[in-house]
Amino acid sequence: MTLKYKKIALVASAQLGLARAPAGLAFLAGVCEHLDIDYSIWDLNLELYKRQGQSVWDNCNEYTYNDLDLLPEDLKNQATSLLKEIVLEIKQSGSDCLAMTVFSYVQMQWTEWFLKLCSEYIPDVTVILGGPGVSSIYQLRHTDLVFGAWALEQKLTDYYVLGEGDQVFPEFIKGQTDMLGLNCVGKTQTWQPQIEDMDAQIRPSYKKINLDFYQSPNNKKIITLNGSRGCVRRCTFCDVGAQWKKFKYRSGQSLAQEIKKHHNDTGVRDFWFSDSLINGSMKQFNELLETLKQYQLTDLHFSGQFIVRPSQSHPERMYKLMAETGFTHIAVGIESGSERVRDHMGKKFSNQDIDYHLAMCERYGITNYFLTIVGYPTETEQDFEDTLNMYRRYQRYVINHTILGINLKYTMTILPNTPISTMQQELDVEWIHGEGNQMEWRSGSNPDLTVKERYSRWIRLVRLALDLGYNLSEEVLIDIATNKRKALSVRENAIVDRTARYIPIQAPTELLS
Repeated sequence: MTLKYKKIALVASAQLGLARAPAGLAFLAGVCEHLDIDYSIWDLNLELYKRQGQSVWDNCNEYTYNDLDLLPEDLKNQATSLLKEIVLEIKQSGSDCLAMTVFSYVQMQWTEWFLKLCSEYIPDVTVILGGPGVSSIYQLRHTDLVFGAWALEQKLTDYYVLGEGDQVFPEFIKGQTDMLGLNCVGKTQTWQPQIEDMDAQIRPSYKKINLDFYQSPNNKKIITLNGSRGCVRRCTFCDVGAQWKKFKYRSGQSLAQEIKKHHNDTGVRDFWFSDSLINGSMKQFNELLETLKQYQLTDLHFSGQFIVRPSQSHPERMYKLMAETGFTHIAVGIESGSERVRDHMGKKFSNQDIDYHLAMCERYGITNYFLTIVGYPTETEQDFEDTLNMYRRYQRYVINHTILGINLKYTMTILPNTPISTMQQELDVEWIHGEGNQMEWRSGSNPDLTVKERYSRWIRLVRLALDLGYNLSEEVLIDIATNKRKALSVRENAIVDRTARYIPIQAPTELLS
């Protein structure tokens, strides 16, 4: 097979958490190995931490979610020095192509910064961008273009991929440039259609990714798995349905084979599913559990997002198999204690279903992390009281460690391209400071649910959760405690850090009006 490039530099942009290696890098590496092409790997996020230290990483992170242009001069110099160092290493490696994965909108500025240095020091290297962040509008630069198109316009990249890179990247390496989803100068922007047969995908590789450097809880090495794209649900607050129109999933046997391969290649025993729901397809999930049991791989551990279903869909045998095969920690989108609110969300399960789920998890030692939304547009005071009462009722599951914690990171955020965003007229929603600030909205159909009221309810739930012994994740607590610009509390209130010390946070006065 004739390939267009002799060596590829694979780069993941900064700056996200350090718990796991970027799955995008593993995918790109798998393609290179499948086509037998030489490659090297750089994770800018990890390199910033390793080469500049925890303090610089933390301080830069303070600006990553806002505006890197505001970085103090000393931090800017340190970060620039790091990025230039990596660009020169890529030059030294002899790579003639640079493939960069951009995970989210958070990474766009880091990517811009890095690509400007690439255009200066390695202008002859072909650059191709991919990942979900490439399809996000680059609002910070006051453009209506998606980031990939903006970077192309600025001559910072040669190509950008929209849609399923799994289909595009292997053909691109072979020299094919005329295909849907691969965008370049002089070509009308297109998207690669969603993959129909996920079992036919090239499998990721972690052979060249040093997992020792990533900081997962309890110092575990964790590999990301992907068993499905899209979601079987269409929850009103979620934008997954806009990214993938159809719910597609791999067979349980295919997934089990990949798990076995990663375990044999790396020795890793801990896996995290990036799926919207690991049990989105019950056929796939049961097949996966049965196949893993047949393989008799011992002491493996899996975690991922899980949906509650009625007992007839989740028989006790399923929970038993989950425990036997290592599915012992799940994140569950409970969202609200109010069935009325959950019905509007499209969650499709009852309080009785939650009771059954927790009873099964208690019996088989499966721990839960509850995801919760405070201030959903239809939420009344009674709905919120239902949520408070739910957490009071489930305190017993905190005591016996069936519920490990809850996510209370934000009040309700209305994201673009979500079903709830299309209900703006129905719910009489308007933005207080324009659509760019997705947390600051009001609803004429529920006028009591002001910004101040949503934050007040958030405070009440946080305080109750702490009084009842619920844990808030370390990531959430550090985020809240250190990041004042997010204004996650009203002026007279506070949130706690992991040692339960109250840390006051100042909120902008406009949130109190």
